Amino acid sequence: MRLLTAGDLHLTDKQPEKRLDNYPEVQRNKMEFILQTYQDYKCDCLIQPGDFFDYWKVSEYLKAEYLRLLHLYNDPQIFTIYGQHDLKFHSANHDDTHLRVMKNANAIDILHNGITEFGTLILYGSSWGEPIPDYKSKSNYKHILVTHRMVIKNKKVWQGQEEYDTALTLLKKTKFDYIITGDNHQSFTCDYQGRKLINCGSLMRSNIGQSEHRPSIWIIDTNTGDEEQIFIPIVPFNEVFDVAKDKEEKKVNKNLDLYTKELGKIVNKPKKLSFVINLQKRLKDPAIKKPERAIIDEVMEGVKV
Repeated sequence: MRLLTAGDLHLTDKQPEKRLDNYPEVQRNKMEFILQTYQDYKCDCLIQPGDFFDYWKVSEYLKAEYLRLLHLYNDPQIFTIYGQHDLKFHSANHDDTHLRVMKNANAIDILHNGITEFGTLILYGSSWGEPIPDYKSKSNYKHILVTHRMVIKNKKVWQGQEEYDTALTLLKKTKFDYIITGDNHQSFTCDYQGRKLINCGSLMRSNIGQSEHRPSIWIIDTNTGDEEQIFIPIVPFNEVFDVAKDKEEKKVNKNLDLYTKELGKIVNKPKKLSFVINLQKRLKDPAIKKPERAIIDEVMEGVKV
């Protein structure tokens, strides 16, 4: 069978700060590229590892637009799971969600904490905050785990980050032929003993810290073992982001930091005050629950001491 894997879509009708273009329109065009590729390669299914939408509260127009788009491309077979952005207030309530609406409209199938057989594939769903289903031994099938959890290749997303799995560790402690992960917006793969983990990263470059990110998808032929990474067309970073404004803000923040440092000397305060270090200490408190930690991870992505 031939499958297409994507990353975090974060579908939205909102315009991120510092983006200069029409972000929702560009996002829709990238989705059309994915759907056209699906057709061109005659794929049997599309696997998407959560954060289908950017926020639990999206407009009816946005849902209708993507239902229309999927129908325009002959309603491809889409398997997805819940990311924290798909859930109301990052909660465990899976009923009051836009994904449930999409499922009821027969636009997607949700692999939520279960096992689904599809042709010669056995798909295991592990939504955000949920355990990985037990491996079901069955020969002549490809076993694919689809999970939304923070997985890194070897470098932490932000300094002080503690809750994550490494790709190699996840491969070593499971038996799946393929692991498709979401949550980390960086793109990477990891291979171990003929098995592979794929983290496509985010579909869009939504913040100024993603200047090096190249959105991509993967095509996997489970019959031949062929694997192909396809990069989604993008324009140069400085054409879609207000880089000059970002530099000016960094300059202002630097001057503010110098002012704070000098003021600290005057009032006999410690010479080094670090928000990140203090945050790291605070996160050691077990009273801070997983939803709050997930929000902090998102906000702190790319922040350095």
